[in-house]
Amino acid sequence: TLVLDSDGVLELNSSAGAISIGNDDIDQAINIGTQGERTVSISNGAFASTLNLGNATGATAINLTSGSGGIDLASIGLGNIIINSDNTLVLDSDGVLELNSSAGAINIGNDAIAQDINVGTGAAARTVTIGNATGATAINLTSGSGGINTSGALNVGGNITVAATKTVTVSGAGGKFVGPLQGDV
Repeated sequence: TLVLDSDGVLELNSSAGAISIGNDDIDQAINIGTQGERTVSISNGAFASTLNLGNATGATAINLTSGSGGIDLASIGLGNIIINSDNTLVLDSDGVLELNSSAGAINIGNDAIAQDINVGTGAAARTVTIGNATGATAINLTSGSGGINTSGALNVGGNITVAATKTVTVSGAGGKFVGPLQGDV
């Protein structure tokens, strides 16, 4: 065992080359700040930096565990936060899961790739709420040539306006209009 300890500042610097720790081809654990309360700062100076964790070969796993401290990903300035996965990306929470934008739009399935977008399709009972009753909330459904289909009851608490050049089709045996406009289909 080689122990480097200091009652003051302990620095490890290289003025001209790289600093390598655990860089040889031997399986080994590298521990940083594993005991006691620590603030571990990596590349947080006032200079441009690139931090690389893991590699594309082997079974590299990166685990971030915060305990009760939380995990913050912040991009201040022009940088983006990009999460990209070649497999399934799962966001799960035992509490509230929020997706908000304080200044711009929120896009889901907005790239030009054919894909299904599923909301509330699991086997449990759900209430899916879109929009609210305050403000000028508008909900626009645009189906292209695919149509808009409901497999259950469609309950509308307000008016439905159909453009003069459009039609409403009710199909199936026993279909009915009920209300001010009534009759069998």
